Amino acid sequence: MKIKYDLLLKKSWMGMKNNLIVFLPLVYSIALGLVFLIMMLLEFLLFIGLLPDPRVELIRFLYFAVPIGLIDILLLILLTSVINAMYINLLNLVSRDYKATNKDLLQGIKKYAYLYFKVQMIKFSIILIPILILGLIIFLGFLISKLFGLLLVVILGLILFIYIILASLFMVFGLLFLEPIMTTIKLSSAIELIKLSFKYAKNNYTHIFITWLIMFAINFVLSIIVEFTFFSPFVILIIPIILLVIVRIVANIWLRIFLFNSYFNKNIKKL
Repeated sequence: MKIKYDLLLKKSWMGMKNNLIVFLPLVYSIALGLVFLIMMLLEFLLFIGLLPDPRVELIRFLYFAVPIGLIDILLLILLTSVINAMYINLLNLVSRDYKATNKDLLQGIKKYAYLYFKVQMIKFSIILIPILILGLIIFLGFLISKLFGLLLVVILGLILFIYIILASLFMVFGLLFLEPIMTTIKLSSAIELIKLSFKYAKNNYTHIFITWLIMFAINFVLSIIVEFTFFSPFVILIIPIILLVIVRIVANIWLRIFLFNSYFNKNIKKL
């Protein structure tokens, strides 16, 4: 059956206009982002105070900085999971033609934040763990000899490059519909959710690719317009720049709704 993507885009636009609350998580995102940046600045100032002489205090600095850095990463993943959990519940309701309310923001956090956090941790680990393992192997190689270490850098660097490309393709296409799938099942296992998403991608690869291509094309065009404006002689015209930023925000929400509609309403025949 032919999927009418133009209708899905129109439906997504109408759903966004009728549910302006979908922009509210952005406000929370900005507020939490500012708090996080202030916290990072305070940590940086603290690090400077702990490291008056880099030659003497470097080891002590690393003992302090590495754990704090990991905590910051976990906190950032947690905050993004909370914000995205709000979005997921709102987008789910909008794509199903329900009227979303403020209560649905909290419901989204309760339903999806922890599961989304676990998914993000798995995705983070998929990239980080191989890098750490290969980095350790290269380090040990240099301990044996400089030549052997350089040889490992070339070989393992190529392997890591290929791995990151494959992992990125898996995350982009294999997990494209992970968020809408999350709303249809009651699972506590992030691994099972990832498996279901990948299974859907394998069985609907054409739909996956076209949906991604539409989203990519719209974002690409907007990116070119924004970049051209920022680096043009008219950059002093602040109003057009603000308008473009607003357009980019609106487009991002619109396309997120489109993603949900592409999953739930792909058989739509008319509005």
